[in-house]
Amino acid sequence: MVVTADFSDWGYRDIGDAATILELWSDQKLTRLADYYFDNDGSITVNFNQNSGIVFLSNSDYQVLVESDGKLELFITTGWTGQEGTLDDLADDADDSWEKDDLEEVLSYEEYLSSAHKKKLKKLLNQ
Repeated sequence: MVVTADFSDWGYRDIGDAATILELWSDQKLTRLADYYFDNDGSITVNFNQNSGIVFLSNSDYQVLVESDGKLELFITTGWTGQEGTLDDLADDADDSWEKDDLEEVLSYEEYLSSAHKKKLKKLLNQ
């Protein structure tokens, strides 16, 4: 994975995505989850992953925010097998091949999950 903050390595689309993300940040358009968990420690950077094409904000603790539906959303990497995505993406993608620890981690954000996602994750954990 090649991550860079050097705009000379970015394309015009990526710079446009960065402008959108920075505008959302300046307007504090964050989801409830992102607002609660993302630590604004004063060292926020805008970055570009050249392999995935994702433009994102990160802090010194390597927490990540991505744009999703006109807001900044927390991008989560599970601690066990490294599943990645927004909370909704992770809940959508979870299946019986996932490790129990990853399912439990996603379910730990229960108050931010839809009732359908909660039900799905609990069912997967009880198999």
